[in-house]
Amino acid sequence: MRIYPDDQVPNFREDFTALEDELRNLTLRVAGILGLALGLSDSEYFVKNLTHIQKKEVIGTTTLRALYYPSLNDELAKYESAARCAAHTDYGLFTLLLMDVDAVGLEVKLVINF
Repeated sequence: MRIYPDDQVPNFREDFTALEDELRNLTLRVAGILGLALGLSDSEYFVKNLTHIQKKEVIGTTTLRALYYPSLNDELAKYESAARCAAHTDYGLFTLLLMDVDAVGLEVKLVINF
């Protein structure tokens, strides 16, 4: 069940749902470009296999999270326990990450042998 704070943020549900729709469309476009970039004989392979995200009524096929992590001061930043999100692996074909231009702190670990 989704809970929207429309009573605290006017039009939140409407705006967030519109963003979700736009990101769903972007996902399909990126999937098509990925097929082309990989030189697949069927460049629409990924798009065809992402049909579940094209159906809005299917719940749980994509994840959209609106997270905010306020900056840490220098004293708190030196403690590993101050991490906001522990090391993890995203799931799915790819991840779209929207950040503020001046945001810092995202770390990506390159895995050579997986």
